[in-house]
Amino acid sequence: MLTFFKKDRGYTLVELLVAVGVLWMVLGGVYTLFIGGEDIWDLSDRQIEAQRSARVAMLRIAQELRECYEVTALSDYSLTLRGIPVSGEVLAPDTSTNPLRTFGPAVHEPWMGWTGAATPTIYRAGIPRPSIEYSVDYTNGKVTFNYDVTDEVTADYTHDETVTVSLSNETLTRTDSTTSTVLARYITNRSVPTPVFVGDKALPDTRLITITLIVDRDPGKRPAAYTLKNKCRLRKK
Repeated sequence: MLTFFKKDRGYTLVELLVAVGVLWMVLGGVYTLFIGGEDIWDLSDRQIEAQRSARVAMLRIAQELRECYEVTALSDYSLTLRGIPVSGEVLAPDTSTNPLRTFGPAVHEPWMGWTGAATPTIYRAGIPRPSIEYSVDYTNGKVTFNYDVTDEVTADYTHDETVTVSLSNETLTRTDSTTSTVLARYITNRSVPTPVFVGDKALPDTRLITITLIVDRDPGKRPAAYTLKNKCRLRKK
């Protein structure tokens, strides 16, 4: 027959101290793991956001490069191009003449005094119109139709604008004649060092420009640096 004995005495002070010590060690380990995981999650989140901004910047630079009229300056960390494509620019009726026939100029005054730009494509109600239906005043930037127009008139053209994209203090900036815009931050090309812009030939003969962006939100910490690369073939003048 089994006999169960009840332990009447309590725990000693030493036993309590040992139990509390073990409990603190376990809780400390769990807390350390939790804080470490939270830090890694936060670093990863910030790195992902920096990568997203860099991808958007890369797409914009590549598009303007492929469609620009010419590249006028190129160095490891700076690029200057001329002639920016504009799509769907709304031309306002010219009320000083005949508001039903004459429209413009556009916001950018695209055709004034620049012979390098191609003839604009003119749309009425979103439909491209043949050039026999209108005439273009390149001096004043106006479009005059041969008939009355009540629909919205828009234009696609190349704007005579100079744009510079440069990297300074891990910040990639786009500057034109009126504004300066931050495209992306935490671009660490200079610290590696790795050029952002590389042409296949010296200007003005270069036709292929390679863009490289190295994104590192917190150098020396995980996650590691992320590299974006794009090869842009310029249209010929």
